[in-house]
Amino acid sequence: MSLFRGLGVDVREGNNDPSKIIELHKGLDFTPRKVPSFYATSEGDHIYTGEHRIINDKTGKVIDGGYPVSTKYKPHDVKAILQSLCEVANMAEMVISNIAVLRWGAHILVKAESKETFTPVLGDIYGGNLLFKISNVPGITSACSAYVLRLICLNGATAREGVGDGILTLTHLHEYNAVSREKVERMMGALSSSLTSYKGRMEMLY
Repeated sequence: MSLFRGLGVDVREGNNDPSKIIELHKGLDFTPRKVPSFYATSEGDHIYTGEHRIINDKTGKVIDGGYPVSTKYKPHDVKAILQSLCEVANMAEMVISNIAVLRWGAHILVKAESKETFTPVLGDIYGGNLLFKISNVPGITSACSAYVLRLICLNGATAREGVGDGILTLTHLHEYNAVSREKVERMMGALSSSLTSYKGRMEMLY
C-alpha cells in the first residue's frame, strides 16, 4: 500500500540496496546543501546577504520555498540516512518498503517493515514497522519511530503502538551521526524482539 494518499513509492524490490532504491524512486538522488545567498548589483557585483538557503544539489533549486536558514543550520543528508537505514534494516531482518518525497525534497518519509508477518487475529500484533521522517525545513525536526500494528476490530481497523525507547528526534543543529544510528538500531532491535516473543507465545497457544 502506498504511503500518504499515493505519494509513496513501493521500493521493496530494491531489497535494502540504496542504489536500487534510488533507481525505483528517482526523487531520492539528491543531497541537501546549505549555500550562501547573494544579490546582483546593477554594476554586476554579487553581494553576500548574510543569509543561507537550502538547495537540491541535483537540480540547483531551493528547497521549501527558499526560506533563509541560520549559519548553524545543518542539512540532514538524505543519501547518508538512506544508506544507514538500509544497513540497519538488513541487520534487523526488515525491508525498506515505501518512500515518499514531499514538496520537492522538503520532507522525505522512509518506511521499513518486518519481513515476517503473522496471520491477523483480533487483538494480535501482526507486523512491525519503522518510520523515518527526514526534514530539510528549518524548525521541523527529523524523527524516527518504531511501532507495531494491532487488529482492533473484525472489519480490519488497526491501532499503532510504540515500541522500544520511544522516538529519535534530530534538530537541524545536529547531524545524523553514529549516535543517531545507534538509537535506530536499538529501535529496530526492540521491534524484532517484540515480534519474535509474540510469535513464540502464539505458537505455544496454537
